Amino acid sequence: MAKEAIQNELYILHQDGPKVKVALCKVCNKYFLPSIQFCNQCQKETTEQLFSEGTVHSYTTVHVPAKGYVSPYTIGYIDLHDEVRILGQIVLDKELMLDSRVKLTLDIQNNYLFNII
Repeated sequence: MAKEAIQNELYILHQDGPKVKVALCKVCNKYFLPSIQFCNQCQKETTEQLFSEGTVHSYTTVHVPAKGYVSPYTIGYIDLHDEVRILGQIVLDKELMLDSRVKLTLDIQNNYLFNII
């Protein structure tokens, strides 16, 4: 039986699929990940931005896994926006290169993963 997808300060299950939550200060034009309610520069309230796609900035394949993981698996930094970068697991169902486009998805166990598009 699949576990329920976790929604937290990083992820939300949106009607269009899973999204990464990022805060934007419209005064300072600064992004925050994880999302925060007030800008730490000007103290103004932020607005929530949702991202599901990005480009691969860098990646590596892990051959000695962390506890609970099966190797090999690939992780990478994903640029969601010019100023927003997140680390995530990448599914290698197609050839992966720097600047590959990826989309946030859920696997059958409700883990957040990025798939190459």
